[in-house]
Amino acid sequence: LKNVKETIAWAATHKVTVWDMPPLLLAARLRDGRGRGASVPSQIYQSLAWFHRCFGPTKLDLAHAMVQAQKNANRQQIRDAAQKAPMATPGMVLQMQAHLFDPNLNFILKIFAGLMIVLALGCMRFSDAIYVRGLVLKDDAILGICWHMKRKRKSVPFAVPRYGVDGADWGGEWFKLLEAANLPGPDFLLPK
Repeated sequence: LKNVKETIAWAATHKVTVWDMPPLLLAARLRDGRGRGASVPSQIYQSLAWFHRCFGPTKLDLAHAMVQAQKNANRQQIRDAAQKAPMATPGMVLQMQAHLFDPNLNFILKIFAGLMIVLALGCMRFSDAIYVRGLVLKDDAILGICWHMKRKRKSVPFAVPRYGVDGADWGGEWFKLLEAANLPGPDFLLPK
């Protein structure tokens, strides 16, 4: 019942009810549950099947291929998909740098473009870069300390070059944007 209650709230944020949730949103709900553990999508699916039997008829298309794919995705499939993900290319980093300096782009997207550059140049995961303390801009680098990196509970210092491959001061521009948004926080880089 707990999973059904959470799904009802999740559906409400997407402006639908649990009674008529389309298959795409239903599959997205199962996929979003995976962040809590590999078995959670299956648990959500079983809860929704119970809900459909007890309180139906609903329009939940539990047999849809997208829903079944998310329900059946196991931990090894998730690992395989992650290992097949392409590495960031220099072209991608240069494109993020171009976004950072684009005057027509929203400043929030510019902040995320800078974060993507930090991830690529610092060889970090997204969750590593979020848990940052002591982020400072030096003459030639951005320095910081990840306090939660790759499942380690100890602090890991990092450094990222301030200047891009083409010599542009992307780090200085990114820091201006962060300061305008009152970031970083005391123990995180960007709010989750």
